[in-house]
Amino acid sequence: MSDALRCYSPYQKRIIKYLPDLLGERPFSYRKKKSNHLQVKIKGIDKVFHTGATPSDTKSYNNFIGDIKHELKKLHQPHQTTEISLPIHHPPQAKGLITPKIVLERKLQKVRQSIIKQLRLQADKLRKQEHEMVMQEASLQGIEKFRENLIQAELNQALQQKKSSTDYITPAKIKKVHQTLREHLDYMLPPLAFYHQTLKKEASAIQVETLANEIKISADDSKISNEDIPVITQPVQNLEKTTKQEADLGLNTLMKETSNKRVKILKNLSKPQISALVQDLQKALQEKHQEDIQEIINLMKNKGVTLEELQQKINT
Repeated sequence: MSDALRCYSPYQKRIIKYLPDLLGERPFSYRKKKSNHLQVKIKGIDKVFHTGATPSDTKSYNNFIGDIKHELKKLHQPHQTTEISLPIHHPPQAKGLITPKIVLERKLQKVRQSIIKQLRLQADKLRKQEHEMVMQEASLQGIEKFRENLIQAELNQALQQKKSSTDYITPAKIKKVHQTLREHLDYMLPPLAFYHQTLKKEASAIQVETLANEIKISADDSKISNEDIPVITQPVQNLEKTTKQEADLGLNTLMKETSNKRVKILKNLSKPQISALVQDLQKALQEKHQEDIQEIINLMKNKGVTLEELQQKINT
């Protein structure tokens, strides 16, 4: 028994083993949910199928399979068959005559089916590996290479085991098998849109304090108000001054660099971090502008200058 199937109930394993025969070449995926339900997704069918958590009777199994067959009939496609049909088109042969071409086609079919089965058994592990890679790199660029290398490695290994010294498999046939495997693998693993949303949520969850610490752009996190500790005024002022000086030093150092050097430094951040930083800078610019306006208003009040007087002076 495969370790990958140990977490499934006998009822669920029976379904998993039957699905390839029922669906033929149609891609599908399955996984066990936290509720212990078996979830099955089939390409071309919008409906997602779920089993019960513990049922093991034949009636429940037949109902589940019957539900899938009913959806397959709606598609009116060749995949409705309950048996795997060899996609071989050749002239009529004498009964019992098997040509080398047919033998090779059957070998390729076994290779394809064997790899697809192996990929399904590893699907949970592959999802985890791919997710960790995306989150670590904060990019979707590695997904294509990850999946292509995986398929190529599995295909090379399987062909070495099945292929005899007299077999000649054309590049076109290998390419076709590769494309079929990729189609199945893409359906087993999350789509790119899923990872895009995951990275987007990760970026939005990054705190302003974290970004500020990375480039030393703000001292607000460490600022202590004199009103909080009214008795010890001088030490608090010194602490505020020291903290602000340290932050300003980092900021001033960054701003003294050339534009190209600043860009190079900021490129050390991930794309989500840069995006969040741009939003923070825009917010800081808006708040700074409002603070300048408030400072002018306070100055006018202290000096006893009205808005009309100021406007008149500006117009002269």
